[in-house]
Amino acid sequence: MKSFPDVATLRDSGMRGGSRVFELTGIFRYRSPEIEIAVPVGFVTDGASVPRLFWNIFSPFGAYFPAALIHDFLYSKLSTQHHEGLTRKQSDKIFLGAMRELGVGWLTRRTIYRAVRLGGWASFKKKPTDMNQSKIKALQRHVRTTPDGFWGRNSIAACKAHLRKLMPGISPWPKAHSRALAKFFGDAGEESNLVNLPVAGLGVKYEGQSVKTVRCNRRVAESLGRIIKELSIHHPEVLADYNGCFNFRRMRGGSSYSLHAYGAAIDFMAGSNGNRTTWPAQASMPITVMEIFAREGWLPAGAFWSRDAMHFQATK
Repeated sequence: MKSFPDVATLRDSGMRGGSRVFELTGIFRYRSPEIEIAVPVGFVTDGASVPRLFWNIFSPFGAYFPAALIHDFLYSKLSTQHHEGLTRKQSDKIFLGAMRELGVGWLTRRTIYRAVRLGGWASFKKKPTDMNQSKIKALQRHVRTTPDGFWGRNSIAACKAHLRKLMPGISPWPKAHSRALAKFFGDAGEESNLVNLPVAGLGVKYEGQSVKTVRCNRRVAESLGRIIKELSIHHPEVLADYNGCFNFRRMRGGSSYSLHAYGAAIDFMAGSNGNRTTWPAQASMPITVMEIFAREGWLPAGAFWSRDAMHFQATK
């Protein structure tokens, strides 16, 4: 039996709270005779389960990183979905065994083990999540996949397929690359392509203040109007936490223009559905909101990218 059957594939997610963090882009498993652990896609790690006091001696991203990734997951609240009764001491023992499997020297692994025994209490189960196992099972049943309580590859694929079935047979929107976007929506930032969509009386609020119009691309106005009216009936709490539509800017960390620069994307509930917040384990955007957007052909980022659940865009 291979202890680490997967290679950890990570995406640099920048700085958070003074630490560089990385997001897992593929499932990562660890197997021992006693337990099998599967870290889900979208899990964000900063090595925080290894006390910072020891980082100058043992970097959390050193040769034993695969074991540290497993340990960081076990220290997170996210792990309670499958390992609810696992204590900190048991998690530390698994970390020690995983380092041994990786061939980490006796002195190094014992020193790291003692470090987490002494200081790991500060990180244990401190990472928040709104989604427990029963809620994940309910979501899995909703998207018609096996309700095993683990949101992995199969659940992600089933969720995407579920939303795709709700979308129009022929998408009314362009592909998400610059040439297609400019051809369909017009140049990014061009005022002549924008309109003020009336939303007065529908409960749309920005930072607590009622919003009368939403500035958006003229090509999406009719569709977005229907979406907002539907949300006003079924999810007024979402409209009450509106975070913007048109914003002439480039994509984070890139040179291409954001969909917001075309007025073809909209954000809601950013506080609990941020760019680096994993959906559905940590982000709170309801699947029923995503379904309302999907019926108009819009892509919900949370379901399709496992993060940034505040974001919805008119692309196929």
